[in-house]
Amino acid sequence: MSLLSFLTVNYNMAGVIEQCVSHFESLCLGRYSDFEFLIADNSTDPAYRIPTNFESRHPRARIFSLAPGAPLGGALNILLEAANGDFVSMMHPDIELAPDTIDRLLRFFDRNPQAGILSPNWYWPSGETHDLSIDACSLSREFFATINAFSRPIFHRNICSGYRHWDRTDDTTADFVYSMMVMARKETLRDAGPIHSGLRAYYANADLCDRARRKGWTCHYVLSARAVHFERWTAANQCLEMEYKRNDIFGIPLMRTDRIGYLSCKHSRVELTLFRILITLQDIPLLLSLVRNASANKAHIRAVKSGIAALWRRPA
Repeated sequence: MSLLSFLTVNYNMAGVIEQCVSHFESLCLGRYSDFEFLIADNSTDPAYRIPTNFESRHPRARIFSLAPGAPLGGALNILLEAANGDFVSMMHPDIELAPDTIDRLLRFFDRNPQAGILSPNWYWPSGETHDLSIDACSLSREFFATINAFSRPIFHRNICSGYRHWDRTDDTTADFVYSMMVMARKETLRDAGPIHSGLRAYYANADLCDRARRKGWTCHYVLSARAVHFERWTAANQCLEMEYKRNDIFGIPLMRTDRIGYLSCKHSRVELTLFRILITLQDIPLLLSLVRNASANKAHIRAVKSGIAALWRRPA
């Protein structure tokens, strides 16, 4: 029986971590003889760090206490280095899997020896499916995304076909899979090498998938493997550090910072400048709509402006 490693990072979500580990214990106990949980704790609020008795209550868990606010990329690299599994899953803590999802992912690996990275078919708690892009970032697709950003306020729809999305007619190959759960072979992780350690919260999954594909591995979504992502339907706590989880706008500065950090690893300076211009243009319609709205939250306006400024800073 293969050893399974489940990795997650606790950023001010200790209560959700507890639920996550309990959920995976219920899935694995009696079904898989060997599994482990590795948890990096980089919480900035002491009230939401992992309690000291966690490992005694969950004997298969190991806690790695990191500096408050330590970047996600570096935290995942620490966990990946420590993981012993034949198959390693990097996960958000606010997910639940169907009882047979792990089996279905492992069977897909068995049938497809070049498959290096998998992710399930994601749903919201309402039963709606996640809208999952399957294309990596490219200048041509960002150009079309920019046109759409300006067309939506006028035509109330996109007028260009930019990034492709999974149509869910079958399993699919993707340039990258979303970060809610990324299951990889240990050989794939070895070949791919470490994730960009400066990524603070986003794009670690895309960076890993890029590195794996350059080594000849493929990435896939598995249609029959169902999972639920709770994110904005379940407030983790009242910690102000998590406000970006409750409103997309507050996440813009951090997302833009990480996006430029991620793109800087794979594109020339000229290409990076073009990405900066296009992504800045995409944020202009949102900023204008907020400025024109007399009742708009001033904090939202500041967040969008901060996101644009972040695009033009030197990447970490």
